[in-house]
Amino acid sequence: QTILTQKMKMIQLASSSPHPRFLRFCHFFCFSLCTGIGGYGLNDQTKQCVSVSIDEEELEWGELTEERRMYCTSKGCTHENWDDEDADADWEDLSVDDQKKFMSLGWNAEAWNKENSSLMTFYNEKELEWNDLPNDRLQYWIERGYDEVKWNSGESSFHSELYARGDKDGVPIVINLTIGELSAYNLTYFESFKEKEDTVVQVRGGDSLMSDETPVKSLSLAEFLQHFREGGAKYKLQIEDLDLEKATFDVLGKAIKNCIKGELLKSELGGSNGAFKQEWHDLDNHQFDWALFMGANGTSTPMHYDSDRFNFLYVVEGKKKVVVIPNDKRTENMFEVMQFYSGSAYTGIDVFDDGFDLPEGSMLLDVNAGEGISIPYRWWHAVRNVDATLAYSFRIVDDM
Repeated sequence: QTILTQKMKMIQLASSSPHPRFLRFCHFFCFSLCTGIGGYGLNDQTKQCVSVSIDEEELEWGELTEERRMYCTSKGCTHENWDDEDADADWEDLSVDDQKKFMSLGWNAEAWNKENSSLMTFYNEKELEWNDLPNDRLQYWIERGYDEVKWNSGESSFHSELYARGDKDGVPIVINLTIGELSAYNLTYFESFKEKEDTVVQVRGGDSLMSDETPVKSLSLAEFLQHFREGGAKYKLQIEDLDLEKATFDVLGKAIKNCIKGELLKSELGGSNGAFKQEWHDLDNHQFDWALFMGANGTSTPMHYDSDRFNFLYVVEGKKKVVVIPNDKRTENMFEVMQFYSGSAYTGIDVFDDGFDLPEGSMLLDVNAGEGISIPYRWWHAVRNVDATLAYSFRIVDDM
């Protein structure tokens, strides 16, 4: 029981590159750790559970039937991660080339030998030089305007910049937007999603006060939707930044960016003095980003600020309460940053608590279906769903 519990925690904590030791473990044991339906193995590239039979765990890749190889390949398994001979090796026993391979995925000696993904380099990247960043994280920061000089500079590295203040002239604005095409991507769209039984999503905790960007559990989309329909507040679905689920919902992502951008250009936010600045109107499409948020009544996003140059949250169904707090001289030295994560800073404070007094310039706003809110650059904010809610975010990635 202790081993199973430890392995489950490791799977839940895993980043985009699970340890080969528990990849192999999952091939045999995850049928009892996931949904209880069939057997599952954790995919090395996509963090997804793929169904395998218990007998197959004993087979080499070449011994699988062609049909099973095709199925596993469709779910992201490869010959390499199925037959991985490094699964039982200590870090010191790996070849130099293999160490480099696993280092590129975020592993280091301590994390590898302890089989503890929370010690992976991804979580400590602020201490790395530019050329030591894993490939996916390197791409992440390139898309946010960083290069080797800027990253290695003590003055302008992202973890120092996170102490910078927000837009002193910013004003949160709630506006109505009629987005006909986007209304097709409502809750019914997800309920009707043909592959919802096989699509695995990484869900977040529903009420964390610190960073909620690390998944706590893998569920099929169908399982999450059932949890959502039943009003469960333990989990929420959040897809943003470089989350791997974005590939599954690529059509949705394109619709979010195209539709919201088009309506913003026609709104007050897209005017000459609007928050959606004129200089951003003709940016390349890759400089715009999107996110998805789905959660039942009571789920929330904790107090934090983001480094996206423009951040617009649009509610498709449901209702949200949003607390927005200025990050300028009015709140100077008022909040201590307790945690950094991928361009966001968290305080650990529950601003929805009845005993919390909102500082000068703060706003408590309702955002209903068909409405969106523009959140000023690096302003503190927290969000709570007061109904079962689906919302999309349109952003301009930071430091462009």
